[in-house]
Amino acid sequence: PQLKEFKFIPVEFEPPPQRPLNPRQINRIMKRREARKKIGNRIRATRKK
Repeated sequence: PQLKEFKFIPVEFEPPPQRPLNPRQINRIMKRREARKKIGNRIRATRKK
């Protein structure tokens, strides 16, 4: 029943083509990912205790 809805998604919602990231952007993304992981671990650790 829900499959019909997918046909009506407008073209605008297609993801934009991936641009090749330069090293600086990659570095920033990796740092952000690491930070999020650390924060997640800290929250998880505090919940257990």
